[in-house]
Amino acid sequence: MEEEVRITELSDKLRVASATLDMERQLAAAGKDVRELMASRQRHVIDVHDTDPNGNTNKAFGRVFLTEGKSLTFYAFDLNEDRVLNAKRSFQVWAVPEASKNSARSLGVLRVDAKAQGRWVLKVENPELVKAINSVFVTVEPTVGGKQPSGQKMLYAYLGQANHP
Repeated sequence: MEEEVRITELSDKLRVASATLDMERQLAAAGKDVRELMASRQRHVIDVHDTDPNGNTNKAFGRVFLTEGKSLTFYAFDLNEDRVLNAKRSFQVWAVPEASKNSARSLGVLRVDAKAQGRWVLKVENPELVKAINSVFVTVEPTVGGKQPSGQKMLYAYLGQANHP
């Protein structure tokens, strides 16, 4: 009986230590990402505000972190999650290459990054793709994602004019 209690205590301690180690690994990885992003010479931050057809600003906004020729991270905030979650749809991010202003290519689907903060994220770490991107935008698409954007454009960002060098 006493041995079983001791085994349970040790198992609990091991579980806590394992969870702590996992959290420290995640924090270390995030810290590395932040250091690389902040130390990059070719880093740009583009603030993105969503507007309706009349030019009025909507609640949703975003921020694009672009490391020229290396990576792109798109954060979106305060999206209308009900449109997506209740309808089994997704927020899909599209890139428009510099050479072809009318042809959009899917970068992927935004995933919830911090639900309490209403923050979504998509990271692209494909240098060849990032080099070719001229602008990005978001649409609401079927959960599986579309091959071409079918929803209304939102959070459009031209990447040529960063507001934070």
